[in-house]
Amino acid sequence: MASITSCGAAARRSAISARSFLRHRHAGAGKCVAICGTDGLAHVAIRIARATGAEVSVLSPVISAIDRLWMGADHYFATSDPVTHRALEGAFDLIVCTAPDAGIKSCIGLLKYDGAILMLDRPADQASPDFVRDALAFCGLSRS
Repeated sequence: MASITSCGAAARRSAISARSFLRHRHAGAGKCVAICGTDGLAHVAIRIARATGAEVSVLSPVISAIDRLWMGADHYFATSDPVTHRALEGAFDLIVCTAPDAGIKSCIGLLKYDGAILMLDRPADQASPDFVRDALAFCGLSRS
């Protein structure tokens, strides 16, 4: 009898989280979904978002020709280009972030009004209450 490794179980939970997030936020035709990252989990998130009929974009520091071939997204943007963030400001309804190096502050600026973001892999330094407070302040949602 084969056992599920903790790594495999974590990946499965993350994929289920991505599917649930996209379903509950009504991803589908007319919605723009961004996937931050090019790992295996990002590939699964792209497939799920494409199945809903949403327009899917991949955001990554570097996009290789091989990544473009096997990922299957509608658009690819290199986040290492400083013009990318200005050009995509407020462009996405939903963002699924699978890359630990993608900062939430940079992703929040890409959301449309009333958009949503799912961080599936978060660096330890971004888990502090101070970081959450700063992120909310960045969005104009700070508590008084």
